[in-house]
Amino acid sequence: MCPRAYRLGQRQESSDKIRSRIVEAARKLLMAPGGLTEFSMENVAQKAGVTRLTIYNQFGSKVGLLEGVLDDIGRSGGIPERLSAAFQRPDPNDCLDAVVEAFVQFWNAERTAIRRLRSMAVLNPDFKGAKERDMLRRQVIETSLGRIMEHKGRARDRFQEILDTLMMLTSFESFDTLAQSGTPVPKIVERLQSLVHVTLGEDWKGRGT
Repeated sequence: MCPRAYRLGQRQESSDKIRSRIVEAARKLLMAPGGLTEFSMENVAQKAGVTRLTIYNQFGSKVGLLEGVLDDIGRSGGIPERLSAAFQRPDPNDCLDAVVEAFVQFWNAERTAIRRLRSMAVLNPDFKGAKERDMLRRQVIETSLGRIMEHKGRARDRFQEILDTLMMLTSFESFDTLAQSGTPVPKIVERLQSLVHVTLGEDWKGRGT
């Protein structure tokens, strides 16, 4: 390796470490008791041990930082791996069950931070991360639903209606409502899976036939 390439590699590694430190500081502030009231670029910079300019150089803006936090939560929550494993299941009903569980586990991994990030998305229209991820979730649910209907030979006349209902059931808001009542995560998974199949009009005893 030439010296120039080595130095570039070192700078990139240093930049990645700083970026990770900033994201981690932002996540901790989001999960702190003060929550949104204490979240500012100044406080993130202080907690990460960097300057505000460094944060702007890394993320461009406060919205860019929030997007970076969402991306990091997605990676640490393992949602891509869980969804990939779900679609490896040959039975489309099992696939949908696994998709429901994947989203529940993801919501649960960073529940407080996700709730506050979604609140920020409502207050700041430039922060599109949460909405974009909901659109990706819709694509996943739509694909899962399509597989079930094809497998069962069902008409698609109620497809959009059912899809909208499944989106509601797999949303963070549905999970958060159940979690706030103290329902254990496995029970939440089971309840949402049951409601999903009730929406489909399926008898669970007949699944996979």
